[in-house]
Amino acid sequence: MSMCQICHKDSEEHSQKLWESHQQKQICGFCSKNGLKHTDELWEIHQLPLKQIRRGEKISYIQIGFGPKTPARVEKWPMHNPDWHQVDFVPIYLHCKDCGLALGGDEVDYADLLSCFCLDCFSKIRQEVEM
Repeated sequence: MSMCQICHKDSEEHSQKLWESHQQKQICGFCSKNGLKHTDELWEIHQLPLKQIRRGEKISYIQIGFGPKTPARVEKWPMHNPDWHQVDFVPIYLHCKDCGLALGGDEVDYADLLSCFCLDCFSKIRQEVEM
């Protein structure tokens, strides 16, 4: 008699297999954090850039300096020799709805509260609404 964290139903309303699958940690593919810490809206926002990846493209995670791990597309460029390839990692970012700039770490974490705006655009919109 415990509540499911995913669908908020009692454990008796689940089959054994469904209960086990709901108790596993869901990891967000964008920020690599536990999915239970996300709201439904934030989960959808974080899945948008990953849905735009074409079929067959490979995804990896890169870390630039001491920053967070960021998803990146793996791109291979042919070299002079057909057996050699240059591999590039192209980071995937969330972008502001208004200005189109990439969102920073805090802006990504609170994208549901900021409605996917950067802090500058969000503050400008808030000032216009308050006036």
